[in-house]
Amino acid sequence: MNTSPIDEWEGASSLIPWGAESFGMWLFLVIAVVAFVAMLVRAVQHENEAMVHVVQAAQTAEGNGEVLEPKAAVVAAATG
Repeated sequence: MNTSPIDEWEGASSLIPWGAESFGMWLFLVIAVVAFVAMLVRAVQHENEAMVHVVQAAQTAEGNGEVLEPKAAVVAAATG
């Protein structure tokens, strides 16, 4: 059973409306690049916010003449 309304494929200029060199392809590409850059920016912001407590705990310990091990700095930041 052949339900295709097309009898002949010769002369067909565009089979896929979202194919190469179409507006949809460029739109999708731009949206993907913007989403990727936004994700990277947000990841950097989150890391900077998360490290503030660790750095402050290390600076406080250094001010008191102590040396914090990396694991202790995380514990001090979480409890302080």
